[in-house]
Amino acid sequence: GTPCPPPQMLRLVWFPVLLGCVTAGSQPSDKSNIHSRVGEDVTLSCRFKLSSDFVLNRLRIHWHVFRDEAGSVVHSYYDGADRLEDQEVEFKGRTKLFLQELSQGVASLNLTQVRPSDSGEYRCIIVNSQDVVIGSIILHVSAPYEPPQIRALSWGEGKMTLQCKSSGGYPKAEITWHDGNGNQLTQSEPAELRRSSEGVLEVQSRLVVTGPEDSTFCCTLIHAPFNQTLSVCERVTALMRENETEAESSGRSNAWIFAIVGVVVTAVVGVGFYMYRRRRRSSQKATPVCYLAEDDVRLQTGYYAPCAQHGEETTVLLEPEHGAPHEQQGEEDEVSLENESEGKCPTA
Repeated sequence: GTPCPPPQMLRLVWFPVLLGCVTAGSQPSDKSNIHSRVGEDVTLSCRFKLSSDFVLNRLRIHWHVFRDEAGSVVHSYYDGADRLEDQEVEFKGRTKLFLQELSQGVASLNLTQVRPSDSGEYRCIIVNSQDVVIGSIILHVSAPYEPPQIRALSWGEGKMTLQCKSSGGYPKAEITWHDGNGNQLTQSEPAELRRSSEGVLEVQSRLVVTGPEDSTFCCTLIHAPFNQTLSVCERVTALMRENETEAESSGRSNAWIFAIVGVVVTAVVGVGFYMYRRRRRSSQKATPVCYLAEDDVRLQTGYYAPCAQHGEETTVLLEPEHGAPHEQQGEEDEVSLENESEGKCPTA
């Protein structure tokens, strides 16, 4: 493999050089495997030789994880303290180095609440005086699958497409099909895998079947890490009834949704119309109108005469609506506009 750089260079550019040393071929010869379940705490340990002039503050420890040939920083320790500036975000608050074991030649890293995404090869790089030790531990994190379920995706022309699905597990599980007599059936296409944001998997398989409606079909999920063998069987008639029930339930839900939307729209329109009518009536309320005493005012649509002085009277001549000639009347035709309580003319 590629020789590692001398300690003097390590003090200057120890991180990139050591990472290059690990990736360029200085692979650890002994790789141990640790199996853990989701949510457990695990401890990864590397041993190194103690030198005669061992000083804790001179010890450098670095943990990486390699997944798909890409390395990520898990935990760093040097100059007598944890150095987590370069730590990957997914490991924040989840790692701890057992300092009391360092003086015994053991660098143990504790990783809490492991997830499926934590699976990978963990490499420890320990620089002690003039010695460089590289160790490797492969962590396998597994999670159990939920019991599989069968449902009918479609049917017609004497054929039915069945789906067997299970989720929540890790790593990949296998799905097999067989009929009610135990005869193995060939799935229509390879099983599909989907990874959730939590890192667990959903596995599903499809099978196209023919035969009488009272036929029974079964699917079995096999997950080796948890020794899981989960089977489920369904009759075709039961699957068809279930789909019809789901369709009816969906129809009722849609009807309720449309009804609620209709009520809301009606209420909004009603309130809007009510507010419009209210504003219109408010704008049409009578406004106090006063007239000058010395003027004869013809009242026409949309015309408001100037305001008269307080306490004065005026004569108003009404012009016929259709343009008929106006006939002057006597004194009884004079309209005296006295001050009303509803609208008095402003004083000068």
